[in-house]
Amino acid sequence: MLSRAAHAAPPLGAPLFEPDIISSRKGVLEAELVAQAATRVVGGIPRPVLTFNGTVPGPTLFVEPGDLLRIRLVNQLPEGTNIHTHGLHVSGMGNADNMMIHVMPGESFDYEIPLRSNATEGMNWYHPHVHHHTGQQIFSGMFGTLFTQPKGEGRIPKDISRDRVITLSTSFWTPDGDIASGTRTSQARQIRLVNGEINPTIDIAPGETQRWRFVNTSMNHVFRLTLDGHTMTRVAADGMPYTAALELTELRLAAGQRADVLVTGGEAGMHALRVLPFDFGFGVVSVEDTLATVVCGGEGVTPTPVNLNKLLAPRTDLRKFKVDKRRTLTFTTAGGFAIDGKPFDPNRIDQVCEIGALEQWTIKNPTGLTHPFHIHVNPFQVVSVNGTSVDTRSYEDTVLVDKLGGEVTFLTRFEHFLGRVIYHCHFGNHSDLGMMGQAWVVPRGCGTSPIVPV
Repeated sequence: MLSRAAHAAPPLGAPLFEPDIISSRKGVLEAELVAQAATRVVGGIPRPVLTFNGTVPGPTLFVEPGDLLRIRLVNQLPEGTNIHTHGLHVSGMGNADNMMIHVMPGESFDYEIPLRSNATEGMNWYHPHVHHHTGQQIFSGMFGTLFTQPKGEGRIPKDISRDRVITLSTSFWTPDGDIASGTRTSQARQIRLVNGEINPTIDIAPGETQRWRFVNTSMNHVFRLTLDGHTMTRVAADGMPYTAALELTELRLAAGQRADVLVTGGEAGMHALRVLPFDFGFGVVSVEDTLATVVCGGEGVTPTPVNLNKLLAPRTDLRKFKVDKRRTLTFTTAGGFAIDGKPFDPNRIDQVCEIGALEQWTIKNPTGLTHPFHIHVNPFQVVSVNGTSVDTRSYEDTVLVDKLGGEVTFLTRFEHFLGRVIYHCHFGNHSDLGMMGQAWVVPRGCGTSPIVPV
């Protein structure tokens, strides 16, 4: 069994694993993703994992605005699976980003997901989204990243020396070496991993500036990150650019959230990327630990100021517009995990929203556990947290709602796509147990009782 005492730094792991890259060509990304069991060395011990294409994380996908994602999913697992492109503003219907597609064992399915020509450039990710199996498949290693990059430009701005994909995940193995049940493994006991490994090393030269692109791919974890001897400059959230850069010493990411940060190498030596304790509720508190070790060495370079104008962008302030509809949704656990007391039913429509409408949603959490709220298709602008107005620096698609009376209010516009919009707690075990709902986007004035297609 892999276990460690709090504050005891684990042995240094291998250099940070860099997944294979698959890029679009001539407007099309052609990729085959094979859902399969594999063995991954974790902490120096071979461990069973579930993967896309045999690695954790799976391949990194690069596309451009206006591209077509043509992905064949081949299922070699003993249970059904599928793919959700978390963060893309694309249709949730047909053979696009449709979680109702179930690819059964031994079968394959061809996804075709067109991106709009003005698609936001940034970091997103993909993972399974089969109800009742989502959490465990993610917990076992099934996830990868997906970037929309500037059209016709390189992946890395000229004044940034290196881009790094940093996936934050958790898992656990039984004494017999099998993958444990994520639902039955407390957050406090889970093994925290970076790109699938314990305490990998990340190299950087003194004065060198790198962009680290974090994504919390865990089933049910919140990471509070700090880097010894360094600050981080945040320039994006959830794949969407900030309006202004933010210097910080601590970065908090709930399951599903992403962050782009700039890091400049400091003094030569080893610096711990630490994960700090987090109180999930009901007395479950994760311990402090070393998540990765940054090795700052080699020939130093003179720091070059980064052109932030290339990384930042204005956003439309939705508070300036008339709200068409206000709604309140409540996380509930009495009688089972649900939203508004109703566990998820794929044949039930929970909200009907008109295309183009600007809506205000307030998410309440009276339960004793924290819950990250995520909505598909359309991002949102958070305007209030726990009753206090906020002026956020970007849109988001996932937000953490505090336990015991926490609430978050956001504005969102249902643009471009009719049909299904899924929303849920992004703790995969919670959504699998029923903490999920379904909105339906309809044309203006068509009524409030759409027929859900099979």
